[in-house]
This record gives sequence, C-alpha cells and structure tokens, in this order.
Amino acid sequence: MHSTPRSLLFVSSAGLGPWRSQPRLQIAVFGRPVAPAAAASRARGARLGGCTPTTASVGPPSSTRDPPPPPSQPTGLTGTAALTSLPTLLTYVRLLAVPALAAVLLHPIPYAAQPAAAAAVFAAAAVTDWIDGYLARRLEATSAFGAFLDPVADKLMVCTAFVCLAAGVGGWGRPAVIAAAAVTVCREVGVSALREWMAEVGARGVVRVGFAGKVKTTVQMVGLTLLLGCWGGWARGGVWGGLWGAHVGSVCYAAGVGGVVLAAALAVSSGLGYLRAAWPFLLGKEVSR
Repeated sequence: MHSTPRSLLFVSSAGLGPWRSQPRLQIAVFGRPVAPAAAASRARGARLGGCTPTTASVGPPSSTRDPPPPPSQPTGLTGTAALTSLPTLLTYVRLLAVPALAAVLLHPIPYAAQPAAAAAVFAAAAVTDWIDGYLARRLEATSAFGAFLDPVADKLMVCTAFVCLAAGVGGWGRPAVIAAAAVTVCREVGVSALREWMAEVGARGVVRVGFAGKVKTTVQMVGLTLLLGCWGGWARGGVWGGLWGAHVGSVCYAAGVGGVVLAAALAVSSGLGYLRAAWPFLLGKEVSR
C-alpha cells in the first residue's frame, strides 16, 4: 500500500469570467482561504509530501492607483495666534476706522478740523493696509483669518468714503465723483460675488488679485485722501488750501477727482479681466483646478 500525501496540489482554470483570456492559477489544499501574499509564500515553500494547508489564487494584476493626496494642512498661523497677531490687530484698527470716518464726515455741525480729521483717518487706514501685509510676510504671520479679513476691511473703508463723498461732495467735480462712487461700489460687489462663486468650484486662484488691482487700489487711496481733505471747502481746497494756499488746494481737489475717476476706470478694467478669466467656468467648460 502506498502512503497518501499529507496534502494535494492541483491547478484549475477557475474564475474565467471576465478574465477568460488570462486563466487563474489556483493552489488549493484542504480549501482553507488565506491572504494571497501569504498563500504565494507558502506555495513557494511547499515540498512534495508535506504542503502547508493553504489556498492561493494568482490572477491578472490588479489595476494600480496613485495614492490619494494627503489632506491639505492649514498654512500660517491658526487658532488664537491668528486672531491676535500684529497684522490682524492692525486690520482691526482699520475696521474701527470705518465708523470713525463716517462719524467725522456726517457730523451734523461742520467744524474747522473736519476735513483734516477725515483725511487723517482715511490716510492712516490706507497706510495700515500696506503695513499689515508687509508685517505678515516679514514676520511669517500670515493666516487664513487675516487673508479673509484684510480685503473686507479695505472694501468697507473705500465704500464708506465713497458713500459719504457722494452725499456731501461739492464743486465742479461732483458729478464725476458720484459716478465714480457708483461704478466702484458696483464693481466691488460684483467681483466679491464672482470670487465667492469661483471658490465654491475650487478655482479661487483664477481670480486672484493681480497687478492692475493693486494699481487701482493705490490710485484710489490717494484720490480719496485728497478729496476728503477738501471736505466742506471744495472751492478753496479744504485743508490743503489752508496749508499751502487756495491755488494748491484747487489742484489737490482736481487731482482727487481725477484720481477717483481713474481708479473707477481701472476697477472696471480689472473687473472685466477677472470675468474673462472666470468665463469658461461660468459656462461650465472648465472644471476645478
């Protein structure tokens, strides 16, 4: 009588299914399933007369897939540090300057220091806008909260100044200033809505602020500061005329009118540029980048 081997090793063509062109190799011993990697290892070590009870199947190579990208990590400061950093504190100051400017300009009784106070408040806010961005980069104190709050403070300050000027501006430049105020406010609302929508589709970077937008902001700040300094004394140039004479005051008034009109034109131009860049996304021809 011959001895019966402890295990049996056989090959079958099971599982042809969708893989008919590539039959599967099945090594079965006592029908106990194990992990494919372990089965392959045990099959290699098997010897005649004593195989390790195992089952292994070697099929077509499974499709490989790139590992998923790691979850995005927050950049810059987070938590309390983001709320209390020096650049963020300067942004808070700029936010507080918004009601302060309105209170100065809309005081029911005009007073001599009104144009100087208005120009000083607005100019200080404009300077802090540059300083907080510089400090955030220099001190590596950028944060998602600061990136959100900084443009909000800028738009609130500019729109408040334009609304007050539209209500109280005088002199020959009144129609131009009111038109520039309307165009600027409408542009800011439209671009803000466009950026919000682009962020929802994952393409916020397409409408990131460019060089034209920075030039527009600079011209706008200078023009508004000059006009606010003329408050209440439009013909004589307000505080500028008091400091350097009526002739210089009238030049400052004209420069302020020209500045806000030029800034409004640049605002429309840059806004159309953002719209052109976002147009394929608005028509559904692009996917998020």
